[in-house]
Amino acid sequence: LIFPLAAQKTQANINAIDFTKVNYPKQLQPQVDFLRSNDGLYNHWVHDWSDKTSKNTAVENLTILYNGVDKLPAKNAETELLLGDVAHYLYNMEVDEYYQKAVDHYLQAKALAPEDYRLYWFLGNHYALSANQVLSIQTFQTAMKYLPKRSVHELFWADYSVACTDASMPGTARYAAHQSSIIAGKMTYIEEQI
Repeated sequence: LIFPLAAQKTQANINAIDFTKVNYPKQLQPQVDFLRSNDGLYNHWVHDWSDKTSKNTAVENLTILYNGVDKLPAKNAETELLLGDVAHYLYNMEVDEYYQKAVDHYLQAKALAPEDYRLYWFLGNHYALSANQVLSIQTFQTAMKYLPKRSVHELFWADYSVACTDASMPGTARYAAHQSSIIAGKMTYIEEQI
């Protein structure tokens, strides 16, 4: 069985970032609000952009946010995860130079917090949505080594399910989707789709 990614609803990693640990300048609050409230626009590549918010507006807001946060002199793991995700979203909107910037920020988060499963999750998701299935699955498998006994984010499992679907691993995709539902306490969209 092969499940096309286009039929999957991907998730947003930003829901697993603790924004209280990112000391971004207050003048960036409108861009942070834009990021958090519009993540469904750019957490995956869209062939035909049809949202009322223009793609240029989304790129502009995320570029302002990226540049402002990237200028911070001291960055912690949360900041690097945020920068990685913003770069990933810009790459999803076909701003190609942000592909490597996303990878670099996730790897910098690894240098700061090597046992934080989220950095492997975010990087694995970036690889999955960039059609690099081998690196995606390898990176998600590394994330699994560092999963906390409690408080694994349900979206980790949803994103892993999508990655497994893309890698033609339907059994693992179903397992991961079900784990997402268990944590959510209800059948999740991703499990309904798998």
